[in-house]
Order: sequence, then structure tokens, then C-alpha cells
Amino acid sequence: MANRANINLHIPSNATGHCCGMPFSSKGYKSAYQAALHKTLTQMWDWSEQGKYPIVIDTTSCTHTLKTCGDDLTAEDKVIWDQLTLLDGVEFLHDHVLPKLKLHPVDEEVILHPNCSARKLNLDAKMHAIAKQCAKNAVVPFALGCCAFAGDRGLTHPELTASATEKETAEILKKITTVIIPPTSPARSA
Repeated sequence: MANRANINLHIPSNATGHCCGMPFSSKGYKSAYQAALHKTLTQMWDWSEQGKYPIVIDTTSCTHTLKTCGDDLTAEDKVIWDQLTLLDGVEFLHDHVLPKLKLHPVDEEVILHPNCSARKLNLDAKMHAIAKQCAKNAVVPFALGCCAFAGDRGLTHPELTASATEKETAEILKKITTVIIPPTSPARSA
């Protein structure tokens, strides 16, 4: 989509293996959290040519962690963090890509699951606006609630997420058409 909008993206060849540190933070492992942040922010500093270019993050929970980690950073990392422009994929699509495209919505209804991080970052409205440009109707389930993924806990205990999303799942199954779940969403693991 960015290509169609004449936006050049660069995906660094060494982008894999970097972590926002949220799995460590959620368990109280502050030094591991800070080490992960340091490694990732230092690499983002290089990728962005010292803050010249924005960094688009494709996982909203990671975006939330990276946008709100300021109080946990070392003084050195805080200097870097203050100069980086971090965008969630939803922000990037809504604010930069879609305004440059003419889309023809399909005659479908899509069901959205804005996760906790998307809601904390106030991205749910932008997610809905993106979906409305792609489909005739976009809905958020009435029973939307916490997915209970709890950092990365849902990876090892998927029954937590299954139980927490039971009502939402039942509501969706009653009216299922097309479900959009972000490719790296915790809900995809459940």
C-alpha cells in the first residue's frame, strides 16, 4: 500500500531479533527490560539516521511500550528516544498512506478487535476509519474486553485469552463475515 501511495519504505535486513522489552517489564525484570530497550532504541537510532526518518512499528503492544517507556530509560537512551518519531502501523496507514490512495470499499462487514494497547494509544478510531475505507461496514463487538494476554502470558497460557474472549468470540461467530486481526496480534495466538 505504501508503494501505491509513493511512500518509500526501508525494512532493515537486521530488523528481526529486536524487542521492546514488554515481556520483561510485565514480569518485573527491569534490567532485562532496560537492556532490550537499549538494544532496540540504539538500532532504531541507526535505522532512522539519527531521528531523520520515522520508525513504523507493526505490533501495537510494542508501539505502546516504546512510546511510554521514557521513565524507565537510562539518561543516554532517553536522549535517543526523545529524538525518534515512532509510529504504529495504524497511525502510518491512517495518517500517511490512505490519504494518498483512492480505495473502493468492498460490500462486506468487517469486525475489528482493537486491543488494549490500541485503545490506550487512542488508535481505535483510526483503525475503524481504515476499515471503513476498505469495507462498507466496520464494527467493534459489543462484548469487546480485555483479551487477558497479559504481556506475553497468553503465549504460555492460551486458555486465559480463550476464556477472557469467550463472549466476544460468541458474538462474532453469530455474525461472522470477515475478521481482521492484526498479523502479530495476541488474539491470533489464541
